[in-house]
Amino acid sequence: YAFKLGDAINNGEVDLGIAICGTGIGMSIALNKMKGIYCAKVSNPSEATLCKAHNNANCIAISEEMNDEILEEVLNNFISTPFSNVNKYVNRNNKIKERENG
Repeated sequence: YAFKLGDAINNGEVDLGIAICGTGIGMSIALNKMKGIYCAKVSNPSEATLCKAHNNANCIAISEEMNDEILEEVLNNFISTPFSNVNKYVNRNNKIKERENG
């Protein structure tokens, strides 16, 4: 399912991805093996905000055990937060993409 989600993001079928599994770790590892996918394993609303604002993540992975109230805030933060476009984050993300592209 991780690869199906990653393919959907890369093919433009969806803009963002939300992967849920027991811990979220396995899905995150699998998704991050795919070129063009930047998945953060998120455990709280702050991480959901920062992974978009600083890293421009296009996917999050979360544990199936996350509390429903926290889950709602995590999802809202991830979906609604834009990339900050601050120079240091743009440069960092470009370095990651350069490495990804060899």
